[in-house]
Amino acid sequence: MNIGIFGGTFNPLHNVHCHIIEKFIEQYAPAIVHIIPCSLSPFKSKELLIDDKNRLEMLTLVFRSPDIVIDDREIRRGGVSYTIETIRELKDIYTDDTLYLIIGGDQAKRFSEWKDYTQILNYAEILIAERYGFGGFETIKQLFPESNSIKSLSVEVSDLSSSMIRSRVQHNETIDAFVPKQIADYIQEHSLYKLYT
Repeated sequence: MNIGIFGGTFNPLHNVHCHIIEKFIEQYAPAIVHIIPCSLSPFKSKELLIDDKNRLEMLTLVFRSPDIVIDDREIRRGGVSYTIETIRELKDIYTDDTLYLIIGGDQAKRFSEWKDYTQILNYAEILIAERYGFGGFETIKQLFPESNSIKSLSVEVSDLSSSMIRSRVQHNETIDAFVPKQIADYIQEHSLYKLYT
């Protein structure tokens, strides 16, 4: 079994996230994806998060497939979320399976800043979903030039971001084209992001 690990703030989840998950399951079947909302990102400490309950609820509304796990381990752990700790925990569970850490090009460019980044390949392969020509793949390959465990996920991604979604909500602009309907409805129903940029 192939195990995808897809972490982030998901503040909120948007269509590019969904597309990446869909393509991983399609290209790496049989596969399970753990979607792991972080407690606090070491790179987004200034970003105002909505509470954990709302982020988890939105993920649960969108993903109801048996091959997708909404994994709240980082929220339960609390504090700053470090990928290496999560990967070690999952490898203890999936001892005989192949783990794939799925990251975007922006994260790939900062990979050398991650805690214990040199140890991650001891537990998982790295799949990079990036915009064409963004350079994230090349950045990681320079860190591990001899490794065959760094790959690109075959997926078309755009520069859509959660911060753009939050900004549109704050300015009373529609987000229907950028997020699943369940997310748009939930944000409106609970008046989320009105004070966030």
